[in-house]
Amino acid sequence: MEFSGIMLGAALLILCFGLCIAVLYRIVIRQNIPLMKQRFTGEDSSAFGIRFGRILHGFLRGHNLAANRLVPMKAIRSKLEAEFDSFYRGFAYEGTGMGFGARAMLRPCRRGRAFERYVYRLDPAHIYQYYVGLGWWLYSIYRFRPEPYQRWMRTMDPYYAPMLYDGVGFKAALFDYGINASLFDHLGRMGSSALRIGCQGYGRCLWFQCRYEIAPVLSVLKNAPIEVRQDVISGVGLAVAYSLFDNPGRVQGIYRMMPVLYQASFRQGMAFGWEARKRQNKTYWDEMTSTFDAVWRGKMEEGVQVVHLARELAGRHSPEMHYVRWMDKTRQLMKDYDVLGGLTCLRS
Repeated sequence: MEFSGIMLGAALLILCFGLCIAVLYRIVIRQNIPLMKQRFTGEDSSAFGIRFGRILHGFLRGHNLAANRLVPMKAIRSKLEAEFDSFYRGFAYEGTGMGFGARAMLRPCRRGRAFERYVYRLDPAHIYQYYVGLGWWLYSIYRFRPEPYQRWMRTMDPYYAPMLYDGVGFKAALFDYGINASLFDHLGRMGSSALRIGCQGYGRCLWFQCRYEIAPVLSVLKNAPIEVRQDVISGVGLAVAYSLFDNPGRVQGIYRMMPVLYQASFRQGMAFGWEARKRQNKTYWDEMTSTFDAVWRGKMEEGVQVVHLARELAGRHSPEMHYVRWMDKTRQLMKDYDVLGGLTCLRS
């Protein structure tokens, strides 16, 4: 009888401990969407404020769904499909990357592998967005300490894993550093790949910080170290192409303002953004581009082809540098690609 009482007491303690952990996890991990939207968009009713608010909502909603272990994969997918139209859904899937990072933290080991199992079960078409979202989550915990990131990456796909540094650069800029150039020093101490891919993330964030206006972006760029400017502008190009996918006229106007010095990197970023859009939802891509001017649609398709060719030419040696080589090879090919004039040559 006494033994039964001890066992019952132990079971209750374990249950209470588990409930406390679950409640604490929910309090710490769950994002307060209204509070975060108020922080970054406030009462901004401009076209930018409305769009950024929806993007932020999608990202945080995706995080909250994925971070909750009680929500099955099928339900996450169904909710995202029902709550977000095709334009904003990719941002929500990016948020699930952050949420799955939080969920994988509960694993005692091989967290990177657990994370990848989650994302492939959800929908592999959004593969790029997941790793960027993971970078958001890991930066929240590890800041600029390189070793923890490397532990995660050791059990992850070496060709995709470095993309998480894009998320590190984005979140660090958005939450902590703004346009402060000291961010580049912190990223640089994490390694060459972290610096270059992190600068791409910084560039994506800069596009949002400058409220979709390219003139202030170029003004800020003048204060960045020369050695990081091309990677920053590639991130800007990626953000422009992805966030204004439905507004080709605006994209073309922005491109016309781009100094010649940065055009190849900007084109490389745009091509990356287009390739991500097409990969994650080809039906939406076809529907949207069918409404565009035929010449512009052709440029977009050619840009995606360049990205695919560049990946083949980048090869599969030194996996940890694959993404950087992919960026560089695309950029090299883009030197001969005129978005407004045509594909004149491809040099391998």
